[in-house]
Amino acid sequence: MTTVELTDFGKDIYGAEETTIDSWYAYGYALMAIAGADDNLSDRELGWMMRHFRKAGTPDDVLQAWADYDYRNADLDKLIGQIRFGEPRHHVRILLYDAIQMTRADRITGAEMAAIDRAAELLHIDSVTANMILSLVELERTSASMRRALFTSE
Repeated sequence: MTTVELTDFGKDIYGAEETTIDSWYAYGYALMAIAGADDNLSDRELGWMMRHFRKAGTPDDVLQAWADYDYRNADLDKLIGQIRFGEPRHHVRILLYDAIQMTRADRITGAEMAAIDRAAELLHIDSVTANMILSLVELERTSASMRRALFTSE
């Protein structure tokens, strides 16, 4: 079985040293299905995904397959069932976290928020935890903006 060896960045984020290639494909496809739920996967969303997963150690052929994927016809239930890496409880939360980050690369739409809610339900993540993950993403975005404001030249 072919595996994807994660970088130190990927290991820190995903809690695993490697994952199967099939699981990694499904993970990316699921993210695209959620972020593309408004029938549009923006350049900013796809750009976030490519940069993030390149840092995590995703091979170029997987990144290209994701870029070519027809997310409009994705079966989110089936994709989520194919994802396996790290601690099961953690990878479902991380998928939701990544989906929120990806949709926040531009502006989140009602359809994307509904897809995030549906993904949380499929992943058996309660609404309190899902809202905490959403709040964490917002806090991190605010923190990054503050860091840029403080440490970049005017």
